[in-house]
Amino acid sequence: MGLLTLDKSNYSVYKGQQLLDIDQNEFGVLWVLSSHPGHIFSEEDIALELVDEYYDFKGFSLKQIINNLQQKLSFQNIQLMNKDGFKIEFQQVFR
Repeated sequence: MGLLTLDKSNYSVYKGQQLLDIDQNEFGVLWVLSSHPGHIFSEEDIALELVDEYYDFKGFSLKQIINNLQQKLSFQNIQLMNKDGFKIEFQQVFR
């Protein structure tokens, strides 16, 4: 299981040495979740955190961003959604 490294200056995300294909909006969501490990966020909570940071939400859907990010991270054994809301969970892989 590799750790994620977030580079806010370039909106880059690495798992180990591998650069992940994450856009700036997806990075913002990941930044919020990573900044509060273990905290479960609602979609509204994430939106409020992003508005405080730099987002204005005109022209894009936060739900779609979260769905796209989840699809990309699922290949890395990282889960964002659970029954209570959103948080980062690293899935254990058995080999």
